[in-house]
Amino acid sequence: MSEIGRVLQLIGRIERRPIVVGIDGRSGAGKSTFARELAAASPISTRIVEGDDFYLGTGLGFDWARLERQVLEPARGGEETISYQRYAWDQQRLGDWTSITGAQCLIVEGVYMFQPELREQFDLKIWVEAEDEVRRERIRARHATYTAEIRDRQNASVERWLKDEDQYIRDHRPQAVADVTLWTGC
Repeated sequence: MSEIGRVLQLIGRIERRPIVVGIDGRSGAGKSTFARELAAASPISTRIVEGDDFYLGTGLGFDWARLERQVLEPARGGEETISYQRYAWDQQRLGDWTSITGAQCLIVEGVYMFQPELREQFDLKIWVEAEDEVRRERIRARHATYTAEIRDRQNASVERWLKDEDQYIRDHRPQAVADVTLWTGC
């Protein structure tokens, strides 16, 4: 059975709606790709929320309280419509509001999803992993379309970002709380 099939089987056993699936892993591990593939294969109405939409706008921080307040709590409460304000990366500020209506399954994906404050909000937790060089190549490929100035700035921040991710993993052991671990490249 494929990884998608295995996860869909697990989702099918969860009775509450919407089902809230968390996907966590290091940068470049394949979280977003797996989330899109899972949503496309799902037989129920499935939407994706990206953790990057909750960036604080400074440093490497994210507004997890906003994610919890605007997305996770309404989903756990069974609300029909979930509205949240996305971070506008190109404008470096909070941007437009987005609404999700009628989702039977909500996938929330991004680094830091399984920190202690958020763990219990997910019905199913998926940890996505890939070898370091595979992840770094994927990150470089993302930056390839940027202008040289933006690419240089992004590449400089990647090393800080990866160190923070390593610290998150050492401090919180998110992979240990996952219900499923997937390898997307080695």
